Amino acid sequence: MASQPSRPPITCHVLDTTTGQPAPNMFVLLRLLQIDNRSLHPENGEYYTAQTNDDGRVTSWERRGDSRELQEVFDSGKDDVGELTWSLTFAAGEYYGRENTFWPEVEVKFFTGRGRVWEHVHVPLLLGPFGYTTYRGS
Repeated sequence: MASQPSRPPITCHVLDTTTGQPAPNMFVLLRLLQIDNRSLHPENGEYYTAQTNDDGRVTSWERRGDSRELQEVFDSGKDDVGELTWSLTFAAGEYYGRENTFWPEVEVKFFTGRGRVWEHVHVPLLLGPFGYTTYRGS
């Protein structure tokens, strides 16, 4: 049996800019949207869910439905599959309370595969009730 990597190939964390602190217990959805510009039907997609920990980080994902292991899907972009388009959706409305934020959710899309030789992708989100920013972390 192959050993599991120490961390998933895609991680994220959320900082609450109103408090300057991590955002714990936020629901996050990770989806594979496209393979080489071909959109996946929602029923055939790869879905993973998590909640941020006390440090506002997602350090592991739970597979949904018939989704393959995340490492396997991520690695397929390095092989013959090509470019992968991903989506991270953060439940900002649930975190702040729907009446306290402009954002029901924040979706961040990004590429992996096809010439991108990253072994790991980290997506930080700096989130407030009325604004956010993100970048490719390390």
